Amino acid sequence: MAADRETVAQLREPPWSAESEQGLLGALFLDSDAFGRISDRGLEAAHFFDHRHRAIWAAVAGMVASHEPARKNAPAAWRT
Repeated sequence: MAADRETVAQLREPPWSAESEQGLLGALFLDSDAFGRISDRGLEAAHFFDHRHRAIWAAVAGMVASHEPARKNAPAAWRT
């Protein structure tokens, strides 16, 4: 019975990859123009599983909206 609960818990968690999220965010620091290409496809902060990655995406979105390069000094939200 306990094994059944573990299986159900595993099935409820959506598949995700920390490495993929980190790679995508890292690409933004290498090429600030990539944000427009990625966000045009509908990617939003809510699509990230890790709350820290959502915060980074939102901060980069704000920087891009302010016409700042994404690789500028990291906001305090990223250091948590």
